[in-house]
Amino acid sequence: MADGRPGRSPAERAILAGVGVVLAIIIAIGARDLVARRAPAIPTSQDPALPLFDPVPPFALTASDGAPVTNATFAGRVWIADFIFTRCTGACPLLSGRMLALQKALAGRDDVRLVSFSVDPDYDTPEVLASYAKDHGADTSRWIFLTGARADLHELIGKGFHLAVAKAPEGTAAPGELVTHSDRLVVVDGKGRIRGYYRGSEEETVRRVLTDLDALAAGG
Repeated sequence: MADGRPGRSPAERAILAGVGVVLAIIIAIGARDLVARRAPAIPTSQDPALPLFDPVPPFALTASDGAPVTNATFAGRVWIADFIFTRCTGACPLLSGRMLALQKALAGRDDVRLVSFSVDPDYDTPEVLASYAKDHGADTSRWIFLTGARADLHELIGKGFHLAVAKAPEGTAAPGELVTHSDRLVVVDGKGRIRGYYRGSEEETVRRVLTDLDALAAGG
């Protein structure tokens, strides 16, 4: 049905069509730029920054030499934690071997500490830990062994490091299997924040930890 308006010439229709195309391009560019301004940056696989997990909560424990140790002891230093017990016949010897390899690889670096938390502190007194440290070649000025109240340690490991730990009732398991615990190594930065978890059972663990320590030193 006709609307009563006069028809446009072919030239006018061509001009209007061209204007429409130009307007569509302008609108599309504007929309693209608006999205670009609002969209958050998405990290890529090339991003060198390490993950940032929860900070380790405050703790107050005792080292193998009887000295008190708290979070403040490690302020400004990166540290690598593992979780062991001296009677362990499972993963602990392997974990301590990984820590010894790290101690050797990090010789001369005063900015890094190694920290082994006992998961069986009822047995692992400072004296027992001192003997274990000596047997495993630990330089206890750089590789520190910690004990304390079992409830405090298990809460720190479970709620602070977010790792599994559980002790079987006495008499229900062999001494070397008395505590079930994680085989993870954990890297903590100089601000007390967890930056990485590593399986102690994996051959590449030491290399990966050293690589990530370099990234942290470079501001990662």
